[in-house]
Amino acid sequence: MSDLKLIPVEMLQIVPYYNGDRRLLSFFLRKCEYVYERYKGDDDQNEYVMHAITSRLTENAAAIVSDRDDLSTMEKLKQFLILHFGDYRNEDFTAAELEHLRINTGESYSDFCNRIRSALYVLLSKVNLIEDEKMRQCKIDIYKKMAINVFLYNLPMDIVRIVRLRGPGTIEEALGIVLEETNFYNHYNMYKSAPIKYGINASSNPYSSHGFKQPPSQGFTFGAPQSTQGSVGFGAAQGNVNSLFGNSQPQSGALFGTAKAGPSMPLASQQPGPEKLETIQPTNFSINK
Repeated sequence: MSDLKLIPVEMLQIVPYYNGDRRLLSFFLRKCEYVYERYKGDDDQNEYVMHAITSRLTENAAAIVSDRDDLSTMEKLKQFLILHFGDYRNEDFTAAELEHLRINTGESYSDFCNRIRSALYVLLSKVNLIEDEKMRQCKIDIYKKMAINVFLYNLPMDIVRIVRLRGPGTIEEALGIVLEETNFYNHYNMYKSAPIKYGINASSNPYSSHGFKQPPSQGFTFGAPQSTQGSVGFGAAQGNVNSLFGNSQPQSGALFGTAKAGPSMPLASQQPGPEKLETIQPTNFSINK
């Protein structure tokens, strides 16, 4: 035991826990091979490394491997996991399945994006088995771009323009832009359909534009003025004018117009006649030159 080369905890944590999800199989195998190649040795060392790697298996994967004692090398473990959890569809078939995905009626953009990512992960799990690094990276870039395009093909035209202008690099970024725009459109439609009330309930305001009510009458009417008792008008006035002059006794007459004779105005018979008038004699003026 002292001759064994122990695997540090930090190195062992590179290998993720695996529960049998076929989308994560290639990722799990690549991490296992990375650790195995650095700590493999003689038979005892290889057995130790395999025990350390299989300790990262959980749930269905751990249940299947627990009854097998012949998985003494990394190659045997790899073939066994591919047999039970691998996808036997070839790369071309999986790529065609991703390319022909369509959004379902009533399906949200988030759920549709999750379906695209699931198909993409299965496809990338097959690409990761390619030994040529340049070819592998080239295909990964192509299929990730295909996933973004499939997502955009199922969007309305007005949203597609906005997403393409933003230039998302991943399908997650594209989904974020779509959710941002749809939330804005929803708030915009709510704002347009329901006017904002600034602290005033429009339905309770009697003078609002939604059902205008005329203010109560103050006793003023339009038309020709009507004379009433105690009022003063224009024209042939009738009634009492005490409110104008402050007299305690009622007097009749008109403020404007034809006046009627009263006690204070002398009659025509009381006027002095011509015989009582003094004659004014003209005076001659002479100018001395």
